[in-house]
Amino acid sequence: MTHTAFSHVIDLVYRKELAGKSLHEQNVLEFVKLTDIPGILGRGWEKYFKEENWKLMEQPSPRLCADRGDYSPRDGVAFGETTPTFTRRYYASITNFNGLMAISSIDVARELCKLCIRTNFNQYNNPKGIGLYYSSAAALRRAVDIQYMSLKDFKTKPCQEVWDRLIKSQDKIIKEKLRMVFEDAKMNPNKTVFKLVEAGTDPPSKSAILLEKDVKIKPRYIDPLVKLSDEKALKISYLDQDLRERISALKSHFVDVYYNGP
Repeated sequence: MTHTAFSHVIDLVYRKELAGKSLHEQNVLEFVKLTDIPGILGRGWEKYFKEENWKLMEQPSPRLCADRGDYSPRDGVAFGETTPTFTRRYYASITNFNGLMAISSIDVARELCKLCIRTNFNQYNNPKGIGLYYSSAAALRRAVDIQYMSLKDFKTKPCQEVWDRLIKSQDKIIKEKLRMVFEDAKMNPNKTVFKLVEAGTDPPSKSAILLEKDVKIKPRYIDPLVKLSDEKALKISYLDQDLRERISALKSHFVDVYYNGP
């Protein structure tokens, strides 16, 4: 459940306080109490928010689940990595295997996995995506540090309202971080002002500005179960050697993030 503006960007804003945890994994019940959900669900509504009871909803990565299986194809369409035609085939092929989400078609499962790998490289973990993520978080963190914004703003206001207020700030540091964001937004989608280098190595240029050190790049992908019969389901990586090799090549690594604009 996303219950702050900018979703996981706010985890980065409050990372020191969170000590590696996600804000979305804390105080969920307190947030729900502020909504009309308890009244709709009735007595004992808290039981519905125990994730271990809902295997279709959440699963450890890279398993297919409702959360991961929803945003991945939607993002894929938004980024131009796939088409609505594929997403319709994908949603039509979703099935249940012993309480776990699975795919009924080997071809669809294969394309879903390939889509996630493409989106990982082209969008989530490329210099543009990571640079925008960290520069935006830096601007929001500065707003918190100077008490221009607070956690209450992120919990009670939509993204656009928070962003509109942020860009009205006259703070020099906030304006500098936002300048990077807007400068990159004006560029061709295949170009960026941000640069990633292996952690601990030299900056990309003498004028490069360090945004963040030792950022862990974690590959994001789905290795869905394929339902072969009522008694048998296997991961697509087990059924497709090429995908198995591509997945095994996906490794977490650390980078330093720089602004390297003109």
